[in-house]
Amino acid sequence: LVAGSVAFTLAIALTTKKSGTAAPRLPVSFPRHPHRSLEPWTTNNLGFVNEQYPQAYYPDITYICVAGKAVFGDRTLKNWIAHNSYALTCGTGKTWGDGITPIEAAHLIGAENLTLDGVYHSPRSGTWYGSESIVKQWAAYL
Repeated sequence: LVAGSVAFTLAIALTTKKSGTAAPRLPVSFPRHPHRSLEPWTTNNLGFVNEQYPQAYYPDITYICVAGKAVFGDRTLKNWIAHNSYALTCGTGKTWGDGITPIEAAHLIGAENLTLDGVYHSPRSGTWYGSESIVKQWAAYL
């Protein structure tokens, strides 16, 4: 099961049974998705997921989190969007990420956390999570 963005919430729901026990062992990958955020429009959804299913919640499910390391968020004209996005997500703009999602927000404690150098959030920026060479790297964990 591969999920990014809002599909993360759905992926967590799909890996659980109504009884609250985990489904059979299932690798779950979350490329480019923040698992926490300070953005007001995402705090309710992410808050619910993080309260109900914190970190890599089920020990019998393999969680794989993929983050890109392509843009350092500084207050230059070139990187101000990344800086502001990172600050809204994790509280500091001066960190590494994919240009939208900072690395620290994309990883979970207890997961197999991958950081891929030179990988951007969007295909318009160049090499991204869906680039053939990059998919081969993270799909190897599925």
